[in-house]
Amino acid sequence: MRRICPRDGDPLVAQAIPVGRRSVEVDACARCQGLFLDVGEIAQLTGNRGLHRYLTTYLGTDTDSKLVCPSCGGLMDTEECAGTTVDVCVRCKGVWLDAGELQALQQTTEDFSTLSDDKIHELLDGAHKSKRSQAYIAWLLWTLQRKRAK
Repeated sequence: MRRICPRDGDPLVAQAIPVGRRSVEVDACARCQGLFLDVGEIAQLTGNRGLHRYLTTYLGTDTDSKLVCPSCGGLMDTEECAGTTVDVCVRCKGVWLDAGELQALQQTTEDFSTLSDDKIHELLDGAHKSKRSQAYIAWLLWTLQRKRAK
C-alpha cells in the first residue's frame, strides 16, 4: 500500500536512518521533511523505551490531531513529550514526526517513567468514557499517588 504524507499529500518514500551499525527504514516526505514511524521504530531511533511506551501504551481517547494515519487511515492523537507535539495513530500506534521532531526526541533525557497529572487525568477520563475495567482505573490512581509521593 502506498503511503502519503498526512500534511501535504505527497507520496512518502523509504528512507534509512543509521542507528549504530544498523539502520531503521522509515517513511519520509520530501516536501515537508516529516517522518512516519511504524510501531517500535521510535524506540529504535531514540533508544528510549519509556518514550515508546508513553506514546503507544498511554494513548488518550480524544484524538485531537487533524492528521489521518498514512499507514492504516486511522485517527491520530497528539501527545506532548519533552516539549514536542507528536501525532500517534490510535489504531496501529504509528508515529508522525514533523521536521526536526525526531532530533528533539533523540536529545531528550526524560525517561517517561512517570505520567504527568494532565496525562493521568486524560487517561482517567478516557477510562470512564469507555468503561474500562476497575483494575485499569486503580492502576492509574496508584500511579498518581506514587507521583505525588515523590
